[in-house]
Amino acid sequence: ESEIEAVLAARAFEPEIELKNARAFWERKLGRLKIKTGDGAFDRMMNGWLLYQVYASRLISRAGWWQTGGAFGFRDQLQDVLALMETDPARVRAQLLLCAAHQYESGDVQHWWHPPYTGVRTRITDDRLFLPFVAAQYAKATGDDGVFGEAAPYLKDVPLPQNRHDVYHEAEPSEKTGTLREHCLKAIYASFQTGEHGLPLMGTGDWNDGMDTVGDKGRGESVFLGWFTVAVIDAFLPYCEGEDKRALKRKAEELRVALDKHGWDGEWYRRAYFDNGEPLGSRQNTECRIDSISQSWSVLSGAANPDRARKAMSSMSRYLLKEEERLLMLLTPP
Repeated sequence: ESEIEAVLAARAFEPEIELKNARAFWERKLGRLKIKTGDGAFDRMMNGWLLYQVYASRLISRAGWWQTGGAFGFRDQLQDVLALMETDPARVRAQLLLCAAHQYESGDVQHWWHPPYTGVRTRITDDRLFLPFVAAQYAKATGDDGVFGEAAPYLKDVPLPQNRHDVYHEAEPSEKTGTLREHCLKAIYASFQTGEHGLPLMGTGDWNDGMDTVGDKGRGESVFLGWFTVAVIDAFLPYCEGEDKRALKRKAEELRVALDKHGWDGEWYRRAYFDNGEPLGSRQNTECRIDSISQSWSVLSGAANPDRARKAMSSMSRYLLKEEERLLMLLTPP
């Protein structure tokens, strides 16, 4: 306490100057985007407030109202920095390299961590794919494909016991390093494993962490992850070459075929398959008969049959859109 007091006493604290400095700091961060629509409330949200939430709640404190632990989430902050692509690309670049340094040598990643490396290794399957997804979006938006040559270390592999969903530990950086391109490719290749329907393995969660027991025996498959993997591959293809490019193209085509054959339920796309082979997000289910993520990503990925994608979105509107409540549900029935 005495050291803190000494520092404060030595510093000429002028409240007006500090307030001016704080305002100038946030103006630099938030003033790069200006939108005028005629809707005052919308303009106020867009012109500063939403970006402030990204910085203050998600990147600096990492204490959004629903997730107050102060940890970095691998997918979480990569998703967050997508909002900064036009206003702060340097922050996006820094996040890519930070996350690359939290990838294990085998290709999977820390689901979340407190700096520097205390966190969890899991069997969640989508986290790692956000690295190549956001890296490709960044390179396309900025023209900075030199970022793929930047080096970052891996984490030493720590065995995940067969009967455990995760391990909480203090990870250690490996002596092995790789370029960001190599980190991205390792993440994609680690996602190549498929089940009996040719769809990516679900693991203990594929973006919806609540579905952590759908595939926890190692056989369940994810329809959403099929769409997302194709989207990741298509976005990343311009930044790889040779055998890597050929392997990625083959896998994307295999997934398109499997999604069309085993993802379609007649009026919409299924969400997943349980370890025992039964579908989730199907007409035959009493819970989660239809899930919005599979329908949305059939379109966002560009990988679906256009007629089926239109029918899937129509079904989503019919069953999940509640216009009077102004609500789009994630799935139904709960």
